[in-house]
Amino acid sequence: MADLDTARDKPESTLWSELQKVRAGMLVIAGSGHLPQPMAHFCDPAARRIWFFTDRRTDLFRALTADATAVFTIVSEDRDFHASIEGALQETRDDARLEEFWNPMTGAWFEGPDDPSLAMLAFDPARASIWASTDSTIAFLWETAKASATDTRPDVGVQRDVTFSASLAA
Repeated sequence: MADLDTARDKPESTLWSELQKVRAGMLVIAGSGHLPQPMAHFCDPAARRIWFFTDRRTDLFRALTADATAVFTIVSEDRDFHASIEGALQETRDDARLEEFWNPMTGAWFEGPDDPSLAMLAFDPARASIWASTDSTIAFLWETAKASATDTRPDVGVQRDVTFSASLAA
């Protein structure tokens, strides 16, 4: 459940927290002509970086350019948190992160960490927009009824934009 006060006051912290709870999102390279595709991700909040493993034969990998901008979108399991994150995406081999993030699920797609078809992608967020909403049906109904009676908008969530300063991951 997304904490609305934290989302309001510390949106970047909320984003990293929610990213660590979600197993996968939708990733697309801007301007590639391809549609977003589901991707499992691995968070590195200290470096402000998100990692992906992909196969070099995929459309996503083939669309990757040196100056690629990507968008990664997530929805929480409870559907009370949404985020869209834009940033630089590049192939980056990091053996320490490969060892840290390698798991049986990843291993199901590749013959091992040294599989030549394996590519590690580093995503450095530049900006994001988050939406956190109440998961309480009672609160939602109350705010909706109150808004209808007072001709105001219901207060059922928080929307914040996050701008990341220069990446710490360089």
